[in-house]
Amino acid sequence: MSETRLKRALTRLLPFSGISWLDPRDGLDAARARGRTGGQKPKLTDRQAKIARDMYDELGPDGRRVHTVQQIADEFGVTRPTIYRHLQRSLAEHQRTGR
Repeated sequence: MSETRLKRALTRLLPFSGISWLDPRDGLDAARARGRTGGQKPKLTDRQAKIARDMYDELGPDGRRVHTVQQIADEFGVTRPTIYRHLQRSLAEHQRTGR
């Protein structure tokens, strides 16, 4: 039985069962009201992200970066894309707040 046909069949039975279809957003809204949020926890804390940003911005006497993104990622046990994502967020926040 296809999914559509199954949904139609269940929809006909629902008025008699006391069960109703809920919009997934209703459940998410209820979870937020209880203080729950979806998704994974960030891999880096705010403090770690700031340290990573400082390491990334640190320049040597020759004007080149002291730490590579790979070195920073290895230091925190995350991947390079994670570091880039946090650097991008901190840059966006910096531009938004002006600090």
